[in-house]
Amino acid sequence: MNTIIFIFFRRMRQPLLTLVIAYSIAVLGLVLIPGQDSDGNVWHMGFFHAFYFVSYMATTIGFGEIPYAFTDAQRIWVLFSIYATVIGWLYAIGTLLTLVQDKSFQEAITERRFAHRIKQLKEPFYIVCGYGETGEALVSVLTERNQNVVVIDSNPNINNILQMANLRQYVPGLHGDASRPIHLLEAGLEHPLCQGVIAVTNDNEVNLQVAVTSKLLHPDIKVICRADSHEVEDNMSSFGTDYIIDPFDTFAIHLATVIQSPALYLLNQWLTGVRYQSLCHPVYPPQTGFWIVCGYGRFGKTVYQQLRDNGIKPIIIEATPEKTGLTEAGIADDD
Repeated sequence: MNTIIFIFFRRMRQPLLTLVIAYSIAVLGLVLIPGQDSDGNVWHMGFFHAFYFVSYMATTIGFGEIPYAFTDAQRIWVLFSIYATVIGWLYAIGTLLTLVQDKSFQEAITERRFAHRIKQLKEPFYIVCGYGETGEALVSVLTERNQNVVVIDSNPNINNILQMANLRQYVPGLHGDASRPIHLLEAGLEHPLCQGVIAVTNDNEVNLQVAVTSKLLHPDIKVICRADSHEVEDNMSSFGTDYIIDPFDTFAIHLATVIQSPALYLLNQWLTGVRYQSLCHPVYPPQTGFWIVCGYGRFGKTVYQQLRDNGIKPIIIEATPEKTGLTEAGIADDD
């Protein structure tokens, strides 16, 4: 609400000041210009009567000249005041219409409605930060299990995407930056029924900010975060993040499992796969021969280490071999 009021007065300050000045000058002129009563005596209008007259005059209602008929001098002043106040109203109304169509003002109203809707929730819910492929799959599974979900995503069309996702339950979405505490609070971080926060954006820094903010503002809440950097994982752990998922490590572990025990990997896929999805067939990767790892970044390093732990010495193709810190044997320049 404070944001809405701030934007309103920031945009309407000039029109409101114009109206106040126009009304003040019109009222002051009517008070100072002498008139005549019904007996022909000099009469001066009070501030109350002057303001009353200017109020219905400026809105073009027109109740007539009160309490006595005006003199020519008063009518000339009223003529000037009519144009001044009407122009002021036109300016104010035009600015108000522009304000209503302003994107930032509409977003502030949307955020206010969103926060009010979250406060009215009567059942436990989870906050999911990020609605990419992982977030979409996670929200789908949670709603299938009758879990309430609130989504924060940087995509301005997040609400339209959620409505078209054909989810089992209604999922409110907020277009915002999950790293900002205000957006987490609007999503219900401090709500007593909030069960957990899940950060699965594609930005490590955003996920770290979500983890830190969640644990500082709601220490007892469950926090699950995605991180593909061991340094970020250590920072998350220092703030008590409950579960940290590294997609690179997860893939490397799956690769090691399928090499060591294809049947165990197949059983894991069957037990943890998406509901109603067709069961996959077993995979038997080659146990002998050369493996080629293209690239030695964070992902390549993890895969390389898992292959080495399984007795396989892979060949690395890397554009800058000197940065790998490995010996020249087994490393190829991609040029």
